[in-house]
Amino acid sequence: MLYFGLYSCAENAFFEAIRHQHPFTKEPNINDLDATLSVKEIRTSFGRLLDLCCPQSVAQYEEMDGKFMSHLEQTKWPSIVSKVLKLSDKIAKQVYLDGTVEVLQGTYT
Repeated sequence: MLYFGLYSCAENAFFEAIRHQHPFTKEPNINDLDATLSVKEIRTSFGRLLDLCCPQSVAQYEEMDGKFMSHLEQTKWPSIVSKVLKLSDKIAKQVYLDGTVEVLQGTYT
């Protein structure tokens, strides 16, 4: 099957090569990471996590120490990790139960 209008000729050839390699010539399942995760959101959140875990002074450490969990939630890092784990679980189940080939697609800017 060709993915007309959605992908370039090179991408179509890539997907077709994947399909032909599958024992039952199943089409690959394309997972759009941009629909689930934002690289900008991940970078921002990770930066906040680093700031939280690496205070610049003892005073800053003491200020954050008592409220670590609330500050951690504010970084949104636990939410991002949860999204990644849910997507990983979904993809692993599709590979294991359905025998599909999974292609991860996204922009990394």
